[in-house]
Amino acid sequence: MGNMYWVAYRDEEETEFIWSFDFSDESFKEICFCPPSYDIGHLSSFNGDSLSMLQQD
Repeated sequence: MGNMYWVAYRDEEETEFIWSFDFSDESFKEICFCPPSYDIGHLSSFNGDSLSMLQQD
């Protein structure tokens, strides 16, 4: 059924991370931390099971 990904921000730690929702078992998962960024990035999946993130500062 697939997954949905987005970049989330944790206020108390001031960190960004990739957050996922798995539709097959209806659960949220933290994927990994992201390097600090002040500009907009682009998050995309490809080949069915790969995830890429483009950031330009």
